[in-house]
Amino acid sequence: MDKEKEKYSLKELRARKKLTQKEAAEEIGITENTWVNWESGKTYPNVISIGLLEDLFEVSFAEMKFLP
Repeated sequence: MDKEKEKYSLKELRARKKLTQKEAAEEIGITENTWVNWESGKTYPNVISIGLLEDLFEVSFAEMKFLP
């Protein structure tokens, strides 16, 4: 049986890089408020933003979870 990859929340990924919410938002060109909404599950990133998140955190979409 295939092992399922571990999934990380945006907060966990951001903490691993030692970034503040503001710094993470700036890295991908969004507002801090948008980042806060993503981390809290109020809104979700679009496809382009997901690609930027993959690059920033060096993980695939399959390794991300978008719920707090």
